[in-house]
Amino acid sequence: LATGVAATTFGRGTLVAQEATAVACAGSWTAVEALIRDAEAAGGVVGVAAYGAKGELFAHNGDRRFRAASTIKVPIMIEVYREIDQGALDPNDRTRLRDEDRIPGSGVLSHLHEGLELTLADLLLLMIAVSDNTATNLMLDRTGLEAVNATMQSLGMTNSVLGRRILGHLPK
Repeated sequence: LATGVAATTFGRGTLVAQEATAVACAGSWTAVEALIRDAEAAGGVVGVAAYGAKGELFAHNGDRRFRAASTIKVPIMIEVYREIDQGALDPNDRTRLRDEDRIPGSGVLSHLHEGLELTLADLLLLMIAVSDNTATNLMLDRTGLEAVNATMQSLGMTNSVLGRRILGHLPK
């Protein structure tokens, strides 16, 4: 995943990212290190923390703090699925899109009509597949920030905190 993001962000082909991921899964991080060098040579700052197939940790700037941006949507999704497994949420639950729900930024819901009825499963798909910010906030309305933060802690993300809903732009 991390190598795919780095490769896509800096204009390298998907094939290179897949090759790097396969090599990393085999226990060699050389291809991942090469992607990191290329990205940093282009002016980026890269942080990667990933476990290999045998449980070994690879980290580059692993202790450095980064803004989460849309990567925060993964632990939100995990919390939603946990709540589905516990019976607290149902993927067929429906939500009507309201004008006040829409926020700028990535996604499609900010462009669709008020009153559109979406299932929880629809919102999850939009949150992850197209990084929809409005869908993300609608998911957070269901789970709450505290539950997502507890999930991140339980996953070992001890330096990560979700402090607010998605605003649709970078904080000033």
